[in-house]
Amino acid sequence: MIKQSSITALAFILLLGIFLIDLLTPKGYTVFIFYFIPVLLASQGMQYPLPFIFPAMSTLFIILGYLLSPSGGDPARALVNRSLDIFMLWILSFYLVRYRQVERRAGEAEKELRKSYEGLERRVEERTGELAQTNALLQVEIAERRLAENALQTTHENISEYVRELEQRNREVEMLNEMVSLLQASTTFEEASSIVEKSIPKIFPSESGALYLLSTSRNILKAAVLWGGITPEEQVLAPEECWALRLGRIHQVDTSRPEVICPHVKHVPHGICLCVPMMAQNETTGLLHLCVDSTDQRLVEHKQRIAVAVAESIALLLSNLRLRETLYTQSIHDPLTGLLNRRYMEELVEKELHRLSRRGLPLGIVMIDIDHFKEINDTYGHEAGDMFLRELGAFLQKNIREEDFACRYGGEEFVIIMPEIPLEHAHQRAEQLRQAVKHLFIRYKDRSLGPVTISLGVAARPEHGTSAHELFAAADSALYRAKEEGRDRVAVEYSPG
Repeated sequence: MIKQSSITALAFILLLGIFLIDLLTPKGYTVFIFYFIPVLLASQGMQYPLPFIFPAMSTLFIILGYLLSPSGGDPARALVNRSLDIFMLWILSFYLVRYRQVERRAGEAEKELRKSYEGLERRVEERTGELAQTNALLQVEIAERRLAENALQTTHENISEYVRELEQRNREVEMLNEMVSLLQASTTFEEASSIVEKSIPKIFPSESGALYLLSTSRNILKAAVLWGGITPEEQVLAPEECWALRLGRIHQVDTSRPEVICPHVKHVPHGICLCVPMMAQNETTGLLHLCVDSTDQRLVEHKQRIAVAVAESIALLLSNLRLRETLYTQSIHDPLTGLLNRRYMEELVEKELHRLSRRGLPLGIVMIDIDHFKEINDTYGHEAGDMFLRELGAFLQKNIREEDFACRYGGEEFVIIMPEIPLEHAHQRAEQLRQAVKHLFIRYKDRSLGPVTISLGVAARPEHGTSAHELFAAADSALYRAKEEGRDRVAVEYSPG
C-alpha cells in the first residue's frame, strides 16, 4: 500500500509539471482541469484542512502562469478564463474535499460498523456458546429432573401400593381379631360355626376356598364354609385326599409340581392353592383350603401367614368350645342314662316356672319309680341294674315330646317335666307311659329282666303350687301313694284346696 507522503510528493511534482506547461501555453486557454488533477490526487488520505493546500498552490500557479505565460488573443478574455479557472478549481476542490470527508466518514463509519459487527458477532458467538453451554446444562438438569420425577413417581406408586397393601392387611387383621373375639364369646358350636361362615369370606374376599371340619367319626371332613369358586362337589373329602393332612404341615398346590397335587383339588388355578391343617392339642380338627389367583411370592407368603393365623385361631377356639360343650353336657347329664341330672333339672324347673308364670301357662311334673328294682340288683347284679336303668332312660327319652325334659332324679327314680301341659293331660301322658313300659323287654346275658312296671306320681302348676319345691313335694307324695296302693299305677296328689 502506497504511503500518504509519496502520494503528496507525486501530486506536488505533477503540479510543478503542469505549471511549467502552463508557462509555455498562451494565456487564453482554460487550465483548471489540469490543475485539478494534482488536487484530486493529493486529496486522498489528507485530513481537513490539508486538502486545501493544493488548491491554494494551484491558484497561485494559475495566477503566475497568467502573468508569466506568453500573451495571445484578447487579454481581457484571458483574464476572465483565468478567473473562471480559479473559480471552477475552488468549486471542484470544495466539493472534492466534502466528498473526501463524506467518503472518509463513511469509511470510518463502515469501519466502526464492521468493528461493531465483528464485536457483535464475537458477542453473539460468546453468547451463543454460553447459551449452548447453558442449554446443555439445562438439558442435563431436565434429564436429571425427569429421572428424579420418574423415580419419585415410581416411589409414589410403590408407596401407594404399600399403603394399599398395609390397609388391606390391617383390615384382614381387624376382621381376624373381630372373628376371634366373637368366637371367644360364643356359647355353642353352632353359633361359632355361623360366625366362621360369615367371617372367612370377608378376610379372603379376593380368594376362593373352603373350611373343612373333621367329623366325630374322624374318617371324613365336611365343608363348614365354601366361598369363591369352590364347587359343591368339593364339600366332602377324606383325610387321605390331602397332602397337608398326611404330612401334618402346610402344603402348596401348583401346576409346577403335578405329582403332589391333592386329589381333593378338582381345578388347579393359575396361581397357588394352600392347604393348611387345623391343629389343636396335637390333634387334627379340620383343614383350611385357600386358592390365591397370583404367583407373586410376596402376596402368597402374606396370604399364607393370614391363613395360618385363621386356621390356628379357629382350630383352637372350636376345640375349646367343643371341650366346653362336652364338659357342660357331662355336667348336666347323668353319666349312666344320658338323661338330665337332678341339679340341672332343679335349675330348669325354676326357669320354666318363671317363663310360664309370665304367660299364665301350666307345668306338669311326673315322678317315676321302678317297681321292685332292688330285686333286679340282688338277682342279676348291679351291672344288670345299670343296664336296666340305661334302657329305661332311652325308653323315656324316646317316648316324650320334643319340648319335654326327662331327668334321672336319683337311684331308680326319674322325673319328666312337661311345659304347658295341664294336670289332666299330664295324668293321661303318665298313664300312657305306664302302659307302654310293660312292652319293654330288657335282656342281660340272654336272660330277660322283665316284666317292667313303674309307679308314677303326677303334680302340676298351679294346682299343687307355684314353686319347684312345692311341685316336687306334691309329685313325690303322689308317687309314694301310688306305691302304697300296690305299685304299677299313676297317682295324682290331692289339690291343697
